[in-house]
Amino acid sequence: MPRYSRSYAGLCAPENLGSRSSAAFTFESLNEITAFITSGAGSTCGTAAASGNTPPTVSSPGPGFTVPRLTPFALTASGSDPDGNLIMYSWEEHDLGTASTGGLSAVTDDGSRPLFTAGTTGQSATRYFPDSNYILNYANTPPAYSGQYLVGQTLPSTSRTMMFMVTARDIRGGIASAQTQIYVNGTAGPFTVTSPNTAVTWTGGTQQTVTWNVNGTQALAANVSIQLSINCGSSYTVLSAATPNDGSEVVTVPAGTSATCARIKVEAVGSVWFDVSDANFTIVLPGPPPGAFGKSSPSDWASPVAFSPVLSWASASGAASYERILFSYCLTDP
Repeated sequence: MPRYSRSYAGLCAPENLGSRSSAAFTFESLNEITAFITSGAGSTCGTAAASGNTPPTVSSPGPGFTVPRLTPFALTASGSDPDGNLIMYSWEEHDLGTASTGGLSAVTDDGSRPLFTAGTTGQSATRYFPDSNYILNYANTPPAYSGQYLVGQTLPSTSRTMMFMVTARDIRGGIASAQTQIYVNGTAGPFTVTSPNTAVTWTGGTQQTVTWNVNGTQALAANVSIQLSINCGSSYTVLSAATPNDGSEVVTVPAGTSATCARIKVEAVGSVWFDVSDANFTIVLPGPPPGAFGKSSPSDWASPVAFSPVLSWASASGAASYERILFSYCLTDP
């Protein structure tokens, strides 16, 4: 599967990633270009002139993180530009492993070959592995092919070390890069949300139980956060910031919340791995409270009253049934 060279698109069947070249240089291509024009043969074939531009700065989320096997993760960079220019980011895996021997071998984790093709360049500093589309709609397992082209995104399943690079561009020729390593624990995981995981219905303001398969991940993260999305996984709010990674937690659904496209995310505290529930579910508003209850007969202080009176009352809005009637009386001598 081609990683650093984006030329000759469509000529590597059955390992093509697309029908045409991607309009972006990868980290290694940028390194070669920079070396050529600053210290290589290209450094003497022109006259250098100051651009007046200061390159951006970028940092990775940390030097390295340990993740469980077959579990999604996300990497978020932080960058700034001294000139106030817009920064564009791209994340890519920067590994060189054994060559694949055919289409499906290219998306099989053999412990060394790269598993993720270079990402697109955009304003978001975060990249999800795999892309959020495959997390939300394919239960974390991208198809090997999209049409006749490899998807090029496979979650690691073996114990291995992976290198990821982020490149920041200021759109005026300035670039910067940073790196993060991912250490895959091949004996822990997959870490998966198990409930809610179907098209259930919750009521706003109620308590609900969220469950997940821990699968030996306690050693990687003692605590997890539980988050709710009401917009199909586009953004999340925290329901529980840090709860023990024990597979179950009771959370309170925010009052006044309604949604037809809700999801739950359970995420490792202090790390980068997580899982999202597999199906959209619904949150409804609670019904109106019961209205005022009024007894109509027998009337108060009615005398005499039969010991088996017939009771009648005005119905109350919002009440489906009446569970208990209290009746008190006093007997006196004639």
